[in-house]
Order: sequence, then structure tokens, then C-alpha cells
Amino acid sequence: MWVGTFGGISKFYINKDFKVYRNEPNDNNSLSSSSVCGIYEDDEGMVWVGTFNSGINRINLSNGEITRFYSDTNNKNSLSSNRIKDITGIGNEIWIATDNGLNKYDTSTESFTVYKNSEDENSIVNSEIRVLHIDKDGLLWIGTRGGISTFDRKENFISYNKLLEENGIYEKTISAIYEDAKGIMWFGLGNDGGLVKYNRKTGEIRNYLYDENNEKSLSNNTVRSIAEDSKGNLWVGTQDGLNKLNEEKDEFIVYTYEDGLSNNFIYGVLIDDNDNVWTSTNYGVSMYDQANDKFIRYYEADGLGSNEFNGFSYHKNKKGEIYFGGVNGLTKLNPLNIQLRMETSDIIIDSIKTSGGIEVNRSDNIVLEYDSRELYLKFFIPEYKNINQMQYAYKLEGMDNDWVFSGSENYARYASIPPGKYKLLIKGRNYNGVWSDISTLNIKVKNSIFKTPIAYCTYIFILIIGIYYFYNQMNILNSLVKKKTYELNVKLNENEILYKRLIQAEKYKNNYFVNLSHELRTPLNVILSIEQLIKSLIKSGNHIDNNKMEGYMNTLGGNSKRLLNLINNIIDTSKIESGTYKLNKEKVDIVNLVEDTALSMVELARAKGIDLIIDPEIEELIISCDRLDIERCIVNLIGNAIKFTESKGKITVTVSNFEDKVKISVKDTGVGIDVKYHDSIFDRFGQVYNSSSEEFGGSGLGLTLTKNLINLHMGDIKVASEIGKGSEFIITLPINK
Repeated sequence: MWVGTFGGISKFYINKDFKVYRNEPNDNNSLSSSSVCGIYEDDEGMVWVGTFNSGINRINLSNGEITRFYSDTNNKNSLSSNRIKDITGIGNEIWIATDNGLNKYDTSTESFTVYKNSEDENSIVNSEIRVLHIDKDGLLWIGTRGGISTFDRKENFISYNKLLEENGIYEKTISAIYEDAKGIMWFGLGNDGGLVKYNRKTGEIRNYLYDENNEKSLSNNTVRSIAEDSKGNLWVGTQDGLNKLNEEKDEFIVYTYEDGLSNNFIYGVLIDDNDNVWTSTNYGVSMYDQANDKFIRYYEADGLGSNEFNGFSYHKNKKGEIYFGGVNGLTKLNPLNIQLRMETSDIIIDSIKTSGGIEVNRSDNIVLEYDSRELYLKFFIPEYKNINQMQYAYKLEGMDNDWVFSGSENYARYASIPPGKYKLLIKGRNYNGVWSDISTLNIKVKNSIFKTPIAYCTYIFILIIGIYYFYNQMNILNSLVKKKTYELNVKLNENEILYKRLIQAEKYKNNYFVNLSHELRTPLNVILSIEQLIKSLIKSGNHIDNNKMEGYMNTLGGNSKRLLNLINNIIDTSKIESGTYKLNKEKVDIVNLVEDTALSMVELARAKGIDLIIDPEIEELIISCDRLDIERCIVNLIGNAIKFTESKGKITVTVSNFEDKVKISVKDTGVGIDVKYHDSIFDRFGQVYNSSSEEFGGSGLGLTLTKNLINLHMGDIKVASEIGKGSEFIITLPINK
């Protein structure tokens, strides 16, 4: 109420239901900070108030005296941190959660004891404490950013992190702990961890999570607070709505802003002695009257300390009084003393306008001409407290299927309403969440002269003439369109095929160069490492043993040969593709050549635990070929077989006479090759670059070079292979050419 006097103007509340405590900069007998983050009233009636970053306050309600406690690095008998998260207590022990340890304040000795996480297993799981709870047995439950533990308040800590992980729960940020009437423990998890139910007697753990396909699931996985009413229903506050859990049906009922909640972001949930549900939110306080299924909302204008509240900052004392802490102080209320207002005024229509802003006389029946079918209505509820929290909804029966919720916008607009009869329904909800009675308005829109029966007959006659006149032209156009469409589709398919080929080719090239870079880098890294090692030994003055030096040189030589061989393969492949590669053919005993080449690789296979079997079917066969090139091909095939065959495997090399050709087979029991890759493995830019090639290594040039060299000899190479069943590469060379 505002009162003007000869001495100025005054403001006071007629019914002030809320008591507010906040920081006054020049008053030491006020809170140390207005940002309240933890509340608890002890057995002696002292209210303990934690702040965001200014320590803790003790309020003596009998005389109003406020005592402040801070963290002091020079005083061991002080708080471990000024940032308070939660407060609870039992007897003469006040337990305080901070972001840097757990604090116990003994009211009898007025001393602090601090507990922090340490390497000792008998400690808190994490020093950043978020929530505290003392159960019916006097056991202290400690929720932290790194998990949950219990403390017997003497010397024993027990961690529950392993138990949670064994049940598939890995989120460790605890934001709420609650013990229901049955002794079941409930944990609220932050960071999308959901709600956890823990039965200490049976060890059963259940994790409730949001399911987009189930409207009766938890509304949001970030849980802020938990409470239980007298009927055993669990109330869960989340970052997106209030949830009521019916354990028997295992279903949630979700309440949101549309149902009357002041804001969907909930910080605290408390149940008063009348089973009403009180919630502190990111904008105001809401009270849900279960008996009447109504929400009542309270804001700063009603006497709250602020509209924005804080997490972990809610408390109900033994008298049934409720405390909520926010960014601008501590609010205390007694639910039994608050007068509930469960009605609201009816909607009043302020103005009605049609096309061009023409004012329409207000009445219960409105008639609109066809060329003036735009309707604009403005309405309001004649209440002036928290006007920005008023909400409106309207529905035009015959046009709208559901109610249109316009929020705080107190107007409705319709354009080009079809001819006919309508009924406009309007209702409003005041700041307490109570809906008004529905106001109605009858509307009639006249028809157009162009929609009379004579007009429709004229339209049909003109349409028939038009169809007859354009019938032949349409047929011709249809034929042209079909022809053009067919040509475009053919062209489109051709372009699509070319595009896919281009994409595939680029993919192959990319895989090839990635694979080749790995192959080049490996020997270079070894060479550079040995070079650095030798330089380091020389620089330090250490003598290098001859055997070690010989080993280093062998390693350098081997990797240099490997690098040189790889570069030769690249050069030779390019020469073959450009047509400049020359063969030096001579008369060669192909059987002897294959046997000697294979025998030179027996030790390499044996070092890997692989049996290399050489089993020619003929003793001698002279053909014309380039000895070195054919030897390279055999080495490539056997080397690949060794590379892709695991220990205890087997490789078989055979030579046989096949009509006027000689057939050379290299068969292994290795990992095998998928059928879809049988053609691409011989293409330089189409190598199989998958988990197998990454695991076993190789640039893929060996098979490409082998195929090109065999083709230059007028021969052929094929592969027969399946995944997990090994591979067989078969070379056929002409005898008489």
C-alpha cells in the first residue's frame, strides 16, 4: 500500500507473510553476504546461514544477534573455506560443507574440526563438499563433486563410489541426499546423472533417468532436491520441472511452468505440515496445494528476499517454519500463517478492432463483413500486482483445435477468418497461478458475393471451356515434359556415377598416401633415433662396444634397405605405368628360382613362429623371364603372408605346370581379405586401408608392383581369400613366350 502524507510518501505491506534477512553494508549485525547458500536451525533455535563466499552466520532468533564465522589461514580454529554449500547438525555438532573440506563446529567448545580428502582410504572421497545429510541412525552422508561417502562422526569414512560404478552409475557429482520413511536412501546427481535409489538392507540400486519416449519418466537428469510427503510420494526438483514419483506404479508426474510452477529451474523442495509442496526456483517460490491441485506463486513483490534462489539453500525446522536462501538474502515463512488466495478476477475485454484499425462496438455478438475479416482484441485481468506474471489463453471455436497460450501478451489477433459462426473463449491466470472463469464472445463473418451458387455455376462453366480449349496443348506439353525429364534423369544418373567414382578415387588416394607416409616414417624414425643415440654416446665420452656398434649399423642398414626398397617400388611402379620400364629376360629355371627365394625367407617366418613350407610339384622348368623382377614378386607375396599371419600359422609355396603356363602359389593361414577388396588390393590408390592394415603395417605398393611386373611378363595374378580363413595368391606365367 502506498500512502501519501504531508511529510512525503510511504510504502508498506498490508499482510507481510515473509521475514527477510540480508546484508546491510554498514550494519555488522546483518548477514555477511546476501547470497545465501546453506541453511540450518539447530536444537537451541540458532539459525546457521552459509553464504556464497563470505563464510557462515549464526542468527539468535531470540535477540536478533548475528555472529559471523570466516576462514582464516592464520587461525587453525576457523572454517576451511568461506564458500559454504550446505549445513546440517545433530546435538552440539554443526556440520558445514564447503568447497575445501568438511567442517564440524562443536557448540560446547566453540571449536572447528576440518576433514579433507587425502591419500588415506579412510577419508572423504573429495574435498569439494556439496550436500550433507544425517540419517535416522546418526550416520553422516557426505555428497561431493567426486562421489558419496559416509562418516560415523568419529573416525571411520566409507566410500560408495565403487558400489555405484558396479551398477553402471559413473556420474559422481552429488547434489541431493534424502532418506525416506522406509529408510531408503535417495541421491540426486548433477551433470545428467539422474535420480538414484539405494536400499541399504538389500544392496539394490536403481537409477531413474529421462526417457524421451516415456512421458511418465523423470523430466530432467540433473536433480537438485528431494522430499517426501505423508503419503509416501517422492518429490524431485530438477532443472526442468517438479517430479512426483509413485513408487508402486514406478511413474513420474511432471509439473512445469504451464501447470502453474513459477519457474522450471528448481533449487529446493520442502513439504509443509499440510502436505503442501514448497519449491524455490530461479524465479520465485511456488506452493503446490495437493488437496486442491493448485499452484500458488510468490515473488519479491510479496515480500520475498529475492526472486532468484540458490541451490542447497532450503530448510524446514521442527516448528514447520521454512527457510529459503537466495541471491539477495534469507527468507523465512510460516506456511500455516500465509493466507492462500485461490480465486482471480474475470477477464475484461478492453478493445475490439477490425481491418484498418476500425473500432468495433463491444457486445456479446460481433458481425464482420467479408472484406473486414481481420480481428484484433485486447483484454486484461483487473489485478495490478505482478502484472508481468499474468498469463492469458484464448481459443476461437470453429478455427482453433486447442487453446492458444499467449503468456503475458494480453491480446489476440486473427487474419482472414473464413465465413461462418464462431465463439471466442478467453481466460487468464493471475500471478498466483489461478485461472479465471472463461469469457465468451460470439463472432459471425459474412460470406463473399463471389461464393454464391450463381458464382460457382459460372466458375464451373468457364472451367469446362478452359479444359476443352487447352486439352490438346496440355497433351503436347506433357509429352515434351516427359521427354525432357527422361533426358535429365539419364544425365543426372551419369553425373551421379561419375561423382561417386571421383569420390571413391580421392578416398583411395588419401588412404594410399596415409599408408605410404606411415611406411616411410618408420625406417626414417629408426635411422634418426640411432643417429641421435650414437651422437649422444660420442658426446658423453662413452666407449661404444664393437658388438653394439655392429648392431646399430645392421639396424641402420636394414632400415636404409627397407626405405630404399620402398622408394624403388614407387619409382618402378611409376615407370611401369608410364611405359618406360624395361625387362631383362633370360632363360631361368623357375622352380629353382622360387625355391631359392622362399628358402631365403624361412628364418624370417621362423622368427615369427610361422612354418614356411616349399612344395613344388615339378623338379625343373625353364622359362624366359626377368630373374630379379620375378624374385621381387615372390618376396613381396611371401613377405605379405608373413606379415598378415599370426604365430603358429603356416605358409605354403608351390610350383606346378598348367598347360603352357607355370603356376606359382603362395598360400597362408592369416587374417584373410574380404571378397569386396579382391580387385582393389592390386590398385595403388585402392588399397585396403582398415584395422588390419593399420595393425600389421605396409604401404600396399608391393601388390601393385607385383601385378604390374607379372603383366609385363604377359602373365596374371589372382587372389582367393576369406576373412579369418587365410589367403592364396596365384601367379601364372607363360612358358614359351
